[in-house]
Amino acid sequence: MVFGTNTANVPAVGTRSSGTKIVLANAISGTYPDTSIGYGQTSGGTNFGYIWHSASQGHRFWAGNNSTGTFANVVNIVNDSTVSGLSFVPTFSATVPIIFANNGWMSLSGAPGSFAGALPAYTTRSAGTRIVTSPTISATTLDTGIGFAQVGGTGANFSVQWYSAPRAHHFYAGVTTLVNSVIIDSTSLQLATAVNVVLASSGAGTKIGTGTNQLLAFWNKTPIVQPTTGITGAAHVGGVGTPVTTTDTYGGYTLAQIAAALINTGILA
Repeated sequence: MVFGTNTANVPAVGTRSSGTKIVLANAISGTYPDTSIGYGQTSGGTNFGYIWHSASQGHRFWAGNNSTGTFANVVNIVNDSTVSGLSFVPTFSATVPIIFANNGWMSLSGAPGSFAGALPAYTTRSAGTRIVTSPTISATTLDTGIGFAQVGGTGANFSVQWYSAPRAHHFYAGVTTLVNSVIIDSTSLQLATAVNVVLASSGAGTKIGTGTNQLLAFWNKTPIVQPTTGITGAAHVGGVGTPVTTTDTYGGYTLAQIAAALINTGILA
């Protein structure tokens, strides 16, 4: 079946588009378009054409199960009235994954840098939001989602990826059982048991605290800045024993080596 080469256009509301080829239900009115299939052009000629589907409510795709003889609504694409413009939100069945071929990729909202990105916000959806895993926006909470923001300029080279959640972020890993490896919330970074922090063995190394005025402590002590020789000494209590000399060792270390180790690691200034 070959259609003529008449003018092609996108679907319209209130009138039949010149690109309409097959009308499934004549639903044109002042507020509804045809339920139809048509053809549009982005430039000129058939080499620039694309096929379109129009419906007043939404698009549904069904698949059958040979073993049960039933059909499932595998994809439901509906117009999202909360998004301005011609934007559509596809809703997939719970058991239907989205699978990309090798080297496949998905682009959200056009090319990087061609749109504004913003950090997550309360009470309203951020302009940087790309994937919403649970729409929990309210007066006191924010989306559970993934997004992107730009810092220091525009374009992909200035972008950061962010993850937002009203409570905390849980990261799981497992071989035979799942382990809650990391939990991040507003007050802590918690590692599961037997989870190691692996650092580089060459290069510049890793610092815990990048300034001497940053507060640090261990085992629930009150965090303090880096101690210096001006620190108040601990109370001295004399005892009976052998006098200490500079050559005495403790666990193989002299007192001078112990002091040097504390200084070199930054625990003491």
